Amino acid sequence: MIHSAEDPLASVSSKARAAGMPYEAALGLEQRLRTRYAETMSEVVPVTKEALEKRLSRRLEIISEWLTDERFKGMLDDAKLKDFGIYEGIMLTKLAELRGQPSIIIRTEDAVKLDQVGAAILEELTRRGVGSVELSERKVKANLDNGSPHPPR
Repeated sequence: MIHSAEDPLASVSSKARAAGMPYEAALGLEQRLRTRYAETMSEVVPVTKEALEKRLSRRLEIISEWLTDERFKGMLDDAKLKDFGIYEGIMLTKLAELRGQPSIIIRTEDAVKLDQVGAAILEELTRRGVGSVELSERKVKANLDNGSPHPPR
């Protein structure tokens, strides 16, 4: 808690009274300000980088123990193409950060545009006669002109 010597509202009622405000109104003003700014008046306990790393590592360990390969594969069976893309993007970003490489962050607003990009890519491949592409929410299948089909992703 902030001590009275550091309390920015400690002199509000006296200054309000000096400006001609009645005593009860000045006390009421101070109380309203204290209520409104209560969160900013309380002390914020600093968190060290080491403590945060320890907490996150502990939680990641719990998740890692729970999310076995079998559970993960089961979750993938129920996932949609968009889910795969989001997960893959997160993993690629984290991998780049671990390697000290720059990463790209896609905002939520841009995710809607990504759905539109898939249709545009399909249209462009068809226009260029590269081959055929089947695009659905769950899979992408491409057949190039050389006749070798690429497996679904």
